Amino acid sequence: MTKPPGTQVVLSAAAVRQGGRLLSPARYRHPGDVIRLIIAGLVLLIALAVTAFTHATYAGASAVAVTAVVPAMLAGRVLAGLVQVLFVGAAAAAVIITLRYRRYRLLAGLAGGAVVAGAVLAGIVYLAGGERPRALAAGAGSWSWLTGASLAGPALLAVAVGGTVAAAPWLSRPWRRTAWIMLWLAAVVRLVTGTASPVEVVLAFAAGVTVGAGALVLFGVPDRRIGPAEIAAALGSAGLPVARVEPAAVSAKGSRPFTAATVDGGALFIKVLGADQRDADLLYRVYRFARLRGVGDTRPAASLIQAVEHQALAAVMAERAGVAVPAIRQVVKTADGSALLVMDQVIGASLGQIPGPDISDTMLRELWQQVDRLHRARIAHRSLRAANIVVDRPCRPWVVDFSFSELGAIEAALIAGLTGVGMPAGPAVSAVLLHRLATYWLPVAPGWLSWRVLQRREYV
Repeated sequence: MTKPPGTQVVLSAAAVRQGGRLLSPARYRHPGDVIRLIIAGLVLLIALAVTAFTHATYAGASAVAVTAVVPAMLAGRVLAGLVQVLFVGAAAAAVIITLRYRRYRLLAGLAGGAVVAGAVLAGIVYLAGGERPRALAAGAGSWSWLTGASLAGPALLAVAVGGTVAAAPWLSRPWRRTAWIMLWLAAVVRLVTGTASPVEVVLAFAAGVTVGAGALVLFGVPDRRIGPAEIAAALGSAGLPVARVEPAAVSAKGSRPFTAATVDGGALFIKVLGADQRDADLLYRVYRFARLRGVGDTRPAASLIQAVEHQALAAVMAERAGVAVPAIRQVVKTADGSALLVMDQVIGASLGQIPGPDISDTMLRELWQQVDRLHRARIAHRSLRAANIVVDRPCRPWVVDFSFSELGAIEAALIAGLTGVGMPAGPAVSAVLLHRLATYWLPVAPGWLSWRVLQRREYV
């Protein structure tokens, strides 16, 4: 896919054009790494708490250990030796590949993360008492192919997990899947040979993921998201040829905003949602759940394209209800799986950027009229804040961003279904209203009277 001829691609000031991508040589913080960091950190804290309150089950002589296959046996020696060869081979491959492609910064980051992950788990073992159970100590003292079974100990398992997480953005999906399968198999081998306790394995994985995800959050990952060139190409393929695409100078929490100029001089606003935006949306929803009680957020859509289609549908329904919303032009799915929500651009500023003295009573009155139309159409915006109100040059307020909206228009859906099977609009509306009157409004009065009677008799 190539961009249409004559399309002008404009990058932001901090962007560097290379390979037609935005910020290609730079890095950014992937929201999924933040999620993994939070979850792994919580698991690590819980495991630490369990270790602290049940000290003897981890570091004492009577700690639990699985000894299904004793390392002194041939099967145990073979399994322990395979784990050691696997770890050593993976480390050697990582060093050779990074040196071959001169990725010295990546090699330094992997080495630093490995050292930190091993040190974290070693520190946990030391703080837990330092003494390993007799069964684990006996297993660690058995010799296998390379050296004692303690070589692939809990600290080394944490090193391997941390290195895998830190290197994941540079690995293809099949290699990532293979690496995690090998790690889980190594953990199972460590358990069945009695050279690691269950708590040690949990701590090793939690410490490794925490350190690896922390490194990615701290230093960022390669930015392979689509940029203006890919957006222009996708719009051209969808029948919307544009002459100019550039990042929008606005902030967004669940998408990447862009603006575009069509070949006929029109202005478009484009919301780009990718897999990372889905993670960012999940983080923001968790924040809203913790920060704002009772906002009534619905569950996230099952897929990215469904989430974009829901926003488009909510905006179209609001526009039909007379609400001032930017007209939706199209929903476009790109080659990399991202989704574009294309709409007309409103030239203006958000309500939060307008100084207080410049906000007139007429503007506020018209804004509340827009909100009233939303409510009459049974559309809950769920995120109606100053940043989602755009005021154009004639000082008219526009409602934008229906990411968290909910369509409660049951009557409208029923009417659309009846008219879709051939019933005229008038009888369809009458039938739906009679249905709602019989099923909802008529029981209200008897129900209220019964409730009052129960209250007077102090039954409730």
